[in-house]
Amino acid sequence: MTFSSEQIQRARELARERRKHGAIQRLLIDEFNLRPAQCRALPMTALADEKAA
Repeated sequence: MTFSSEQIQRARELARERRKHGAIQRLLIDEFNLRPAQCRALPMTALADEKAA
C-alpha cells in the first residue's frame, strides 16, 4: 500500500499522542476516507518511516 506524505505525517502525530488504536482508526477513516485494512497499516508505516529517517 502507498500512502501520501500527509497521511503518514497525520498518522505519526496520532501515534505520538498515544490515542487508542480504535480512535486512531476512526480518525483516519474519517480524515482520509481509508478502508480499515489501510488504517491498520498506516500508523505502522508512519512509525517505521520515521525510524528509518
